[in-house]
Amino acid sequence: MARLLTGGANMGTRCSLALASALAPVGIALAHGSASRPPPTVIRPDDIVWQPGPPTLEPGSQGAVLAGNPSQPGPFTLRVRLPARYRIAPHRHPVDERLTVLSGTLCFATAGPANVAQDTLCIGPGTFRLMPANVVHSDWALGPVEYQIEALGPFDLIYVNPGDDPRHRR
Repeated sequence: MARLLTGGANMGTRCSLALASALAPVGIALAHGSASRPPPTVIRPDDIVWQPGPPTLEPGSQGAVLAGNPSQPGPFTLRVRLPARYRIAPHRHPVDERLTVLSGTLCFATAGPANVAQDTLCIGPGTFRLMPANVVHSDWALGPVEYQIEALGPFDLIYVNPGDDPRHRR
């Protein structure tokens, strides 16, 4: 009876060989798949190369593209730094904007001018904001603020009042 339950010494060897044979293609596929993937990208805060902000923003902002290209189709990640009392006039984006505050406080309003009103919300470190595509909003920094944006390109900032667009004044 014990022999039927264990299958004997040869049964264990045969099961091990059968299992190894069955899993070998999976191991080869996993090894092959990982060889064709790029390695992970790691960017530490001290390694970020900050540039002057894009021409869609007033001077004083800084930005760093961490992954992708905001002007091209596909996902991208960028960091933005704004100095104290920096304001971005009412605008919209053609795609959803996913924003996470990393430091400081960012205020925004979804309607009207960028002033403290009932439609104003100020968010701090660790807070996530999803701004749906084409929702008009304005942003401003109470003090220095750093945040991260993730979206799908192409990304743009379209001002409600074309006169607020710094590209028209340069």
